[in-house]
Amino acid sequence: MFGWLAIGAIGTLFLTRAVDKLGRRNLLIGSLCFAAALAVATAFAPSLRVYILFQTTFSLFHGAVVATSIVMVTEYLPTDLRARGHSIWVVAHVLGSGMAIILITVLRELNIESEWRWIWGLSALVPICTLKYIVDSLSESDHFHSQQTTEADHASWAELFQGAYRRRSIAVISADFAMVIAASASLSYVFYYLIEVLSLTQINVASIVIGGGTLGILGSPLGARAGDRFGRRNTIIVCSLLVMLCAIGFYLFRANGPFLVVGLLLLFSLMHGFGSAIRVCKQAVTTELFPTRHRATVQGIVVLVAAGASVLTHFCVALLIDYTGSLTSAIIALSLLRISVCIAYMFVPETRGMELKNAALDH
Repeated sequence: MFGWLAIGAIGTLFLTRAVDKLGRRNLLIGSLCFAAALAVATAFAPSLRVYILFQTTFSLFHGAVVATSIVMVTEYLPTDLRARGHSIWVVAHVLGSGMAIILITVLRELNIESEWRWIWGLSALVPICTLKYIVDSLSESDHFHSQQTTEADHASWAELFQGAYRRRSIAVISADFAMVIAASASLSYVFYYLIEVLSLTQINVASIVIGGGTLGILGSPLGARAGDRFGRRNTIIVCSLLVMLCAIGFYLFRANGPFLVVGLLLLFSLMHGFGSAIRVCKQAVTTELFPTRHRATVQGIVVLVAAGASVLTHFCVALLIDYTGSLTSAIIALSLLRISVCIAYMFVPETRGMELKNAALDH
């Protein structure tokens, strides 16, 4: 299943290439419509094969919506509001994911069969209900309009790995690859770890996951503020080390009675908070470092790298469990990849306070 979703990410890369050539607005709206339609189709999938087909295609358009919307936040907003815009984007994304968890819990409590079908059907309501507002409100990016048509038409992917952009591309891609593996390892097995390893009740698990995720939202505005004050690169480096320590602490923490739940809740909140701060600054810097003609393409590459790294994470965890004999040891080992993220970002130029064209060398 994860492999098919990774194939969808390949399609996202080609769609984001079209976004750089044809414009942001129309392709964002089109991708949103297709994603909503495929969410509804998934809800009525009659078999596993059809479900996988719909999900693969959905992931293609969903990835395009994510990548293009991130680019548009950067291109729409002035320099002093850019990080704050990305913090709002991250908060909205986290709230959407949290609502899905809450809906699943509610539907199960109501003993509604095939709750996953309801989740996919209900998820399509938001884009359907807001589509007219989006169409009326969105205009094409001024940055896209300002570039010469021939500049976008003749821009080659190879430019990202030549000249001044080579070091930026390699640093960003390698850092994102390591970051996703470390994050996937520490977050994908939280439920299993809390229930099967620590034998916590469902109420305690829900308190830790929902409560920690909610408190962690505060990391988004704080990350934006830190990115504007201390720099995007420095914030990512410091928060990467802190989230690594929190993840290791989460899987090693032991206590008796309510102190166990309180300690895990605190560590999970900090892990999510620092992770949100990283995401805000990462979205800002990865869109600020590259020119208009390649900005969406880079986000498409980020989506593809994240999909591939997510798939690889589960293989790595399985191999490390065989080697170490423990899920905890496997997750801690992969969390140490955050150190390589810090090293990679040391080679990334700082973009705080810079006009977009100057930061991206878009002359």
